[in-house]
Amino acid sequence: MAFFRAGVEKAADFALCTILMKRDGKTGPRDAQGNETCLPDYAKKVAGNEGFVQWAPNARPLKCKTCFGRPFTDPERHVSQPNLRRFTVFGRLAFVSVTGPNRSITYPYQVHFTCAAPNGARQGNLAIDIAFDRAIVGEPGFWENLVSFFTADELSRFIDSRIKRELSPIGSLRTFQGPCRSVGIDLGNVPITDAVKFDPPLPTRPFFVATSVDTATIQLLSLRRNPLPPGVAAAHARPGAPEAGQFRLFTNGVVRQLPPAGLALPPEGGSVPLNLCRSVTLGSANRLQLQFVNDLGGAVWSEFPRPAQFGAGPTRTMTTGRTILVPAIGGGPSARPQPVPLREFELTYRISFSPTIKARRGLAGAAPADGGACVAL
Repeated sequence: MAFFRAGVEKAADFALCTILMKRDGKTGPRDAQGNETCLPDYAKKVAGNEGFVQWAPNARPLKCKTCFGRPFTDPERHVSQPNLRRFTVFGRLAFVSVTGPNRSITYPYQVHFTCAAPNGARQGNLAIDIAFDRAIVGEPGFWENLVSFFTADELSRFIDSRIKRELSPIGSLRTFQGPCRSVGIDLGNVPITDAVKFDPPLPTRPFFVATSVDTATIQLLSLRRNPLPPGVAAAHARPGAPEAGQFRLFTNGVVRQLPPAGLALPPEGGSVPLNLCRSVTLGSANRLQLQFVNDLGGAVWSEFPRPAQFGAGPTRTMTTGRTILVPAIGGGPSARPQPVPLREFELTYRISFSPTIKARRGLAGAAPADGGACVAL
């Protein structure tokens, strides 16, 4: 993380230098790769926090205490492709103008570190993604002094491009550090010693030849429609809307309608039996990921690793979630709508797993764990 902070700071320093040079009609010399560099006099101004635009007090990433967060786990939330667990860091770049009081601009940004392994593969690449949010501008007077040089979005993109250069040993906005099979964090005694760590892939076994194909069967047992939270109008459940009864099940990124004709939903608090099955040929995948999505916007996902037999055995549940806005409680002229999470549809399911000599095709009449038969999806 110290290396990453240094790259962010160096990129922003160059952005400040470019702003100061442009104001004076100057351009920097080109390096061997043809990239513009900062003139020494202007680099000295930036380092000394001189010039009409400069770093805000205590805002440099290598020295600040609050401008750069600590990494934390933050799973992806895709509803149409497999999700990965990742680690996220929030930060912000803050600058001020000395041409007047309280003139500032802040760029919030977030960084994601992900072991990007496609569709349950055993290994992937450590990806680093940087994304700036919209700028938070102080007084308009400050930005009026800069508008001839950069707009808010242009400056953030400019800093993005510089971060790509400064982190060139790692790469760019979506860049890859190298092969990985997992990613984690090591929180130091102080934030600047935090580290994002990853495990390299295990050595390959060139003489191993697979003789079986692993197959998992997901049996969907029932679907429960949970009551709405107190104070939420029934209209938010969209009673009678066709999309309320439409669901999709993703298994390692492969989608199936559930069922194609839609479901006749029970009233709130009721459940409907399903007795549906989905077969997944896992091959060399090291995980099985299920995503359950409702066309009203609710979604949920679960993931099971190979060492846990891909979740085989117990009966499990997963519940979709989405957020709605309701009128503010108490009302009033300054009241704002309140976000309320809806945990609407609870799917009960069971997974069975076995390595087989030949992958089964289809599951019509397949025997689930309880000895009955289920309808293939």
